[in-house]
Amino acid sequence: MAKPVNDPPTYAALLALKPDDLALGRWASEAKLARNYFNDLRGHGNPGEETLRKLLAVIGKTMADYDREKARLSGTVMSEVEAISGSPRYVFHGERLPDLEVRGTAMGGEFGDLDSDIELTELHMDEVIDRVARPVALANDPKAYALRIIGESMSPRFKPGERVSVNPKAAVSIGDDVIVQLRGHDGDDGERIKMVLIKELVRFTSTFVELRQHNPATVFRVERKRVAHIHVVRANYF
Repeated sequence: MAKPVNDPPTYAALLALKPDDLALGRWASEAKLARNYFNDLRGHGNPGEETLRKLLAVIGKTMADYDREKARLSGTVMSEVEAISGSPRYVFHGERLPDLEVRGTAMGGEFGDLDSDIELTELHMDEVIDRVARPVALANDPKAYALRIIGESMSPRFKPGERVSVNPKAAVSIGDDVIVQLRGHDGDDGERIKMVLIKELVRFTSTFVELRQHNPATVFRVERKRVAHIHVVRANYF
């Protein structure tokens, strides 16, 4: 199935995998979701990994199938070369990309007021603590990396110790899980340690970014002048 011109990448990839005889309402129902789920997804949705797995299980597909289809629709060139521990490995432009570096993280205190309960994370960009298999969706992004979640502020979406990937090239949309790099004294990119917020993107304007934290639940704003970069964060299946 061809990708509709204005459809979000996730919606387009799922529809490309959908069997022709499967109605969207029935697909959603069999995945234990609302029958109009795909209408919401097409408008502004960005499903979590658990929801994606439920949808894919109904049609006998895997997250690797989904990533391949999403990459195909975006024009990424990949070919499967081998499987290690059940996880496909890929090459890009004929050359295997290295595994993702897992950058160091630490508790960064509270954002804003001391009693705000909005959790900050320290991101140590020059500290590589491990390497993990590169997800297919990041095959053409040499700047992508992984990190380990610190704290419980995004639980149950992200649990402490869970590894997630950061995709600097991906377009950021409302509803995405994101990492927001805050500006520091040394500029955007010259700092060894960056203070970041790992939250859900709620709203984006010319003057502020609105974010959601899950635990404790709160929605808050960050002035745009304090934001250096916003990148998509994805739960992984390394």
